[in-house]
Amino acid sequence: MKLRYKILSGFAILAIMLFVAGAWSIFQMKYFSESLEDIIGSRYEKIGFAKSINELLESNDRKALLNFLENSSQFNFDKYGNDFLSILNQIEKYKITKEEKELLSQIERLYKKYYANWHTFNNPSHTSGEKLKWYKENVKPLFDSVQEKINKLIEINQVKMISTAQEIKDRTRRAIIPGVVAIIAAIVFTLLFNYFVNHYMIKPIIILKKQVDDFISKGVPLTFRPVTDDEIARLTESIYLLTSHVDKDIQE
Repeated sequence: MKLRYKILSGFAILAIMLFVAGAWSIFQMKYFSESLEDIIGSRYEKIGFAKSINELLESNDRKALLNFLENSSQFNFDKYGNDFLSILNQIEKYKITKEEKELLSQIERLYKKYYANWHTFNNPSHTSGEKLKWYKENVKPLFDSVQEKINKLIEINQVKMISTAQEIKDRTRRAIIPGVVAIIAAIVFTLLFNYFVNHYMIKPIIILKKQVDDFISKGVPLTFRPVTDDEIARLTESIYLLTSHVDKDIQE
């Protein structure tokens, strides 16, 4: 193999190592970026949104219950109920999964039933105790069901955030390994490359120069035989031819 190819192959191998390490780092950074966007962006915002509608549900229910107990003839849940459904639909602006979409459908369906049950009370002459009993039997179970589904939505995103954070932590550890391996491999390869350059290039040139000097000063014939078929071998052959012509000239 020619010297230029030997040198080129050495640098090519080193370049491939650096390219693989760099490509792996870029891939890991891309994953980290997408994961952080998923955690900080979509998941965190959906948790905040779910908590806000949960607070709105509780606030509306308290207002409706107080109004219901104080004066049932003026009770009107419509002004408290419709805003929840309109706000609930705003979650569509976030990236939602199939599981979350099904859960939102359940929340909407249960809420509409809960909302409708407020209008089923038709005996305003009942006492506050009777009204409270009616509320606990007809409205509260549905309120709890809606709240349970909202908490489930929060839980799904919290669990996903925790699992994604753990996966990022695990991938961070795994991402360090290729870098360490690449550094060690680069050091080992550099040492090997330096050894082969010295053994097959520098050392033969030094030996050949010394034998040429000995030939010139002392007439000692060249004994060097290159072990590779490259430019150094061609140079050695040329020097042998040159020294043979010098020997002939001296003999004549």
